[in-house]
Amino acid sequence: MVGTALVSRVVPPKSDELGDTASAGCSVAVEVYGGVFEQGVGQEDYEASDLLYQSGAYSEYVDEHFAGMGTPTTLGRLQDLLQLYELPVCFLWSALCTRLEQ
Repeated sequence: MVGTALVSRVVPPKSDELGDTASAGCSVAVEVYGGVFEQGVGQEDYEASDLLYQSGAYSEYVDEHFAGMGTPTTLGRLQDLLQLYELPVCFLWSALCTRLEQ
């Protein structure tokens, strides 16, 4: 486990420019907020940076989530970005790498 966050919703892939939805092979994403990462994971890759935000299915969420600051590439950079704002910042996470607890 690399950290905890609150799951807001399952994020639907946005349509690509051809009007088709993203391919069935793309990863399903959840939108999370309030992320807190475990100590020592700051250098780990923020895999959604490549796998989700750079895909046609989810690329339109970059500006919505990071407001022109660029997509963080490591969990440490993501944590730094989360600490810049008073309100919780939403970001994508692969649903396959999520464990829900109540």
